[in-house]
Amino acid sequence: MSLGWRKDIFPKEPQTWDDIVETAKAKTDPGKEQFGWVTRGVKGNPIAVSFLPILNSYGGEVFDDKWNPIVNNDAGLGALERYISLRQWMPEGVVEFDYDQEGAFFLGGHAFAANIWGGIVRQIDTPEKSTVVGKVEIGIPPKQVRHAAHIGLFISGISEFSKNKEASLDFLKWFAENDTQSRFAANGGVPVKVPSFKNEEAVKKARWLPNLLNSLDNSFPRPRTPEWSKCEDIFGTHLNEALVAKGGAKEALDKSAAEMKDYLTSVGYYKS
Repeated sequence: MSLGWRKDIFPKEPQTWDDIVETAKAKTDPGKEQFGWVTRGVKGNPIAVSFLPILNSYGGEVFDDKWNPIVNNDAGLGALERYISLRQWMPEGVVEFDYDQEGAFFLGGHAFAANIWGGIVRQIDTPEKSTVVGKVEIGIPPKQVRHAAHIGLFISGISEFSKNKEASLDFLKWFAENDTQSRFAANGGVPVKVPSFKNEEAVKKARWLPNLLNSLDNSFPRPRTPEWSKCEDIFGTHLNEALVAKGGAKEALDKSAAEMKDYLTSVGYYKS
């Protein structure tokens, strides 16, 4: 997840959340459908994942190293209060936005900036998809105490029921080669090999690749636990409630922490 920002609107590349707010405050115009920020606000996974780069940028984490929820500490509270404050420069319906709506809104030229996924990045210079061709730059997400991009998780594997395991493995080995990854990147994909982000021919066709690599180099994963899906649903429900209410950050985070703790206790996380 990288920062997409409008170079025709920002005086320079935004580095901090204060930079985002300064331009949003000065130039947001709902009457002309121009807004300073857009996000995925719908409850559950969308808002939880969209909030994580802000939480991490404030130095926050969801859990400590013993899986105790710590989203309601000072860093978490500061991050959610910031997220809620951005609501005044976002479209009213943002609390129901998912990936599709966020992407269409940004590519439609209605938002000055957003933390966007690689699938949206690859469309910014495609006239059939974007009204902001040549106007968007890709950068590292804004910082508070640190830059913090979010990294997703997609896995390629071979099913144990496959009737062609050796051929499948050969394909995966081929797909992971630097040359293949570079050609994949040149055709709009997000590669998994560092040299492919720097390949000259790939960068000519996908100018944002070096900036995506910069985001990856400053990225944080969501918590790596099989129980994350349930915890994310709890967390994302309370985040959405706070965004809808335009307040109540502490209550939302306290409820999130308590309910995640109860759930993880029920599945045996804290047995001595």
